[in-house]
Amino acid sequence: MHPSLFFFMEGLNHEPPDNGTIEISLMREPVSLQANRVNKDALKQEIQLLTTQTKYLLVGDLRVDVIWRLSEQERYETDASADVDNIIKPILDALGGITGLFVDDCQVQFVSCHWFDGPPGAQETSIKLSFSPQEWMTKEGIVFVHMGRGLCMPFDISWGKEGNVILLDKFIEMIRLRDNCLKETGDYYRAMSLLPTSRIFHRTRVNDFKVIEPLEFRQMQWKRIRSSTEA
Repeated sequence: MHPSLFFFMEGLNHEPPDNGTIEISLMREPVSLQANRVNKDALKQEIQLLTTQTKYLLVGDLRVDVIWRLSEQERYETDASADVDNIIKPILDALGGITGLFVDDCQVQFVSCHWFDGPPGAQETSIKLSFSPQEWMTKEGIVFVHMGRGLCMPFDISWGKEGNVILLDKFIEMIRLRDNCLKETGDYYRAMSLLPTSRIFHRTRVNDFKVIEPLEFRQMQWKRIRSSTEA
């Protein structure tokens, strides 16, 4: 068994844990943002060895807490350990994308990172994600529909077929109302209140995912509806 796998088993389900938290513990040191590509890739591969096993992606806002355990002597009396502010980005990069746990690190609203004294000669990196357990989609079903101006809305095609078409039309109308309100009032927050609660992503944030236009999405859904009817 992989040394980190035991700590992550509870989160390896078809759906996110009901308590809205996932914890990963890696029996290794973190990697600095300034580290070479080989070291950063090694960390990413170790994290994604775990996260690729999940069947879902979180699509809402997130909180990420990182705890690094190493001996106080090594921390203070050598120059081998990274600064705590430099170890966050490589971790977030490894957790995002289709092989990760969430779509993109733009979802992260809050990050904390600190170190504790640990036993000499051993290091541990613990990562805790906090999220709304209702805000997720399946990895095999997630697609992004381009709603215009580079804004993309996530849909899960493994869920309701007719419902997705209805949702698409409602989202398009909501975005139209949002744009009109913003044009008339110039009040961004008032305009945003007209949008659905679902997180919307810029096109540059979802390059690793399938992005389609509304017409193609409708055609895809109606084809699935006809196929299920004929069956």
